[in-house]
Amino acid sequence: MLFSEIAGGQNVGILPALVVAFGAALVIGLAHASLIEFLRISPLIATLASAGILQGITLWMSNGTPSAAPPRLILDLAHQDLLGVPLRMIVWIALAAIVAAIFRRTPFGRHLFAMGENRVAAETAGIGGFAVLAGAYCLSAFLAALAGVLFAGFSGMSYLGMGDEFLLPSIAACVLGGISIYGGRGTVVGLLVGALFISILSTVLTVMNFSSGAKLAATGIAILLAVALLARAGAGESE
Repeated sequence: MLFSEIAGGQNVGILPALVVAFGAALVIGLAHASLIEFLRISPLIATLASAGILQGITLWMSNGTPSAAPPRLILDLAHQDLLGVPLRMIVWIALAAIVAAIFRRTPFGRHLFAMGENRVAAETAGIGGFAVLAGAYCLSAFLAALAGVLFAGFSGMSYLGMGDEFLLPSIAACVLGGISIYGGRGTVVGLLVGALFISILSTVLTVMNFSSGAKLAATGIAILLAVALLARAGAGESE
């Protein structure tokens, strides 16, 4: 919403709009990490509470009215192809490669996995801490803001709750991709496979004329089955 309002549909407004949108996202990510670290608030509660606060602010800003169309450059990025390949897919693959490199090739990535596996042990070993936690939440917020900008270009507008439909599928993609909900385990490749599976499942159900409710139910069942299978596999490894 910030991006669309500041850009005003003009390409010349893209840069300042991106600076403000990404700046706001980084502040939100840092706020999440601070609430969790210094006030010892559960991560789930912190993010759920902030979601309500931010939706209220967005509703106040927009008065419940969708924004104008985003700049033409963003619309083209969301809809145009390059040599037959959608530009949005190129962006997706490039981001996946960058994130994978961060996780596998940088101290931050290795420390993040160590904290996810066992934060106490990581901090005892002298790694992790608030800097890694803040980095994780800021990176997440930055990527969420980027997804919002691209989705605004895809849908042709920004509106309250535009990301709600992706909440459950994003969790399903992670779980189906082998990412542990307890932390410390997972790969970007697995996430991509999980996301493709959810996308294909949604397409198949749409072709079969399943309702939106049925598709949500199927996604929820997929999550439960994946968690059950992963838990059973984990139990087998421990034995």
